[in-house]
Amino acid sequence: MTYLPIYLELKGRRCLIVGGGEVAARRALSLLAHEADVEVVAPEIVESLRDLEQQGKIQWNPSPYESRFMSDVALAIAATDDALVNDLVASDAHARRVLVCRVDRARAGANEGDFIFPGVLERGDLTISVATLGGSPTLTSVLLDRLAQDYGPEWSTIVELCKTIREDIKTTSTSASETRESARAHRKAGIKRILADEELRKLLNDGKILEAEARARECLSLSWE
Repeated sequence: MTYLPIYLELKGRRCLIVGGGEVAARRALSLLAHEADVEVVAPEIVESLRDLEQQGKIQWNPSPYESRFMSDVALAIAATDDALVNDLVASDAHARRVLVCRVDRARAGANEGDFIFPGVLERGDLTISVATLGGSPTLTSVLLDRLAQDYGPEWSTIVELCKTIREDIKTTSTSASETRESARAHRKAGIKRILADEELRKLLNDGKILEAEARARECLSLSWE
């Protein structure tokens, strides 16, 4: 089984979590970070979930799961330690064409899940995700730690910088005689030069954003000389 890596827009959409343990709490935080409306169904919840509920960040239904809770749901997570309950959540979700994640099983099937949560590293608008499809969560964690060393906090600013000069990158590489492939290669070369420039990186680390923009444009012009 393979999964298609995608990024979902969940802002303002109702997401259901069945289960009140630590895994449910982690999934709730992930969904809240992306502005989803989170509802938790569980007779009891851990303190971290209770704190979120008291802050008004999630809605908690203190009862066993029932099929009625699956109405008007965009995404569901079965996060209990009871396989039969998770079976019911998955079946209800599939019947209503709702994407469901089962935390106890990473493979798809009749009563299995449709998606998994990867390990995620975020640097502003730069998002890097890693998954071993449930095979080795420890390996996922190790890889994320390694990526965090290579892609530090400054990458948030680098992404914003590339967004700012996006039109420069597009127009500088375009000429009447260029093919689409050649223009794409020139744009790629420009980005590579920007990322490799030590002076530009130092300007970013020093917080000199305007000077960094000027240096980035200089790097672009050098790429097409």
